Amino acid sequence: MGWPTESPISFTVLANREQAERWTAAADLQAWGSVAAWLARTADAYLQEIGKTGKALPLGWSGDWLRVLVQPDGRGEPYEIEVKGRTYHPFGIFRGSHRGPDTTGPYMSFSLVHLPTRRILRTLSRQKDCAMLAAELTPLRINWDETNPEKVVQGAPDQKRVQEIFRLYDLTDNR
Repeated sequence: MGWPTESPISFTVLANREQAERWTAAADLQAWGSVAAWLARTADAYLQEIGKTGKALPLGWSGDWLRVLVQPDGRGEPYEIEVKGRTYHPFGIFRGSHRGPDTTGPYMSFSLVHLPTRRILRTLSRQKDCAMLAAELTPLRINWDETNPEKVVQGAPDQKRVQEIFRLYDLTDNR
């Protein structure tokens, strides 16, 4: 991978002095001529390696409030509540399940929520597993910004892959 043949898009990358010195030394050592060229090549190589290993890129989660549909008794109409959790668009994670927040139970559960629809996608035993599931789902060609739950996955190019990933998480969760 080299420089693009089309009109290049520019990025600004901030670095502290130590990073700048390391990046300059690495670019010089590998004869890339500029830190920009070295950063571009390094990013491409990193993404290729991630593709080979099958590991998803970590997401930049932040603490936030999110709205989620719950149905505590398992019957009746779901209703919306606001819970404290973590978000990385289009997903949120909170401690709890379709019954609502869970802060006292002996068996913890965490739910991955699709923010635009406020629907729980999966409830798993660890927050880390919800984050890993989101990282696997994020790059898929799905209508993640859709607010109609029927249209998010239905007919999307990666619909089958989403279903396979959900099945895998359903089989491996240790709750």
